[in-house]
Amino acid sequence: MTTLNGSQLKIPEIVKAAFLAGTDPEHFGYWGKLESYDQKICESADLALALWISKKWVWNTFTDNERKQVADWFLQVNSLATVDNNWHLFPLTVQLVLKSLTGILRVDIKLKKGSFPAAEPTLNSHNKASKPLSMAEIG
Repeated sequence: MTTLNGSQLKIPEIVKAAFLAGTDPEHFGYWGKLESYDQKICESADLALALWISKKWVWNTFTDNERKQVADWFLQVNSLATVDNNWHLFPLTVQLVLKSLTGILRVDIKLKKGSFPAAEPTLNSHNKASKPLSMAEIG
């Protein structure tokens, strides 16, 4: 791809530099530490998807240390609390991308007391209340 002045625009190099700067706490372009309920949790999912999509040109060109740096930044989402809505999908997206890139699935789930009451009724196919399925029943 070329710019308006005819010079080559090297998108993979720009994306690679952005990921390395954004995940380096010593760099002025650092994206920052993630906190519970932080908007950056949402953004991390988009960044993870961008990394996954550009795997061939970006992730595969990182050194082992660079991969660790980038993965460590993303791994912050695993232990953070999120808003109880579609935000649960953002850490999941990051985790699945990291699994795809590294082959390792690391999920650190910390449930707050009372988050998922065991006796909470759900509706079955006949719209009758029933108890939730256990993990063994899901299986």
